[in-house]
Amino acid sequence: MCIWPPFPTGRLARWAAVEWLLERVLKRGGIWFATLEEVAAHFRTEHDKGASLRVEQLPYHDRLVHLGK
Repeated sequence: MCIWPPFPTGRLARWAAVEWLLERVLKRGGIWFATLEEVAAHFRTEHDKGASLRVEQLPYHDRLVHLGK
């Protein structure tokens, strides 16, 4: 699943790359473009059917990570 924030799509200078990617995806087919509400409804439906769905727990670390020297 790919959820795009406004950063890549909200800047005119980046839109050419986004447009190119969307055109390739549409040509490939088999892709579902959905709103977050549609994704949530799908999740609920699959969960009610007993589907095993992966849930990411963030952060991946259990203590402070120092990125210094």
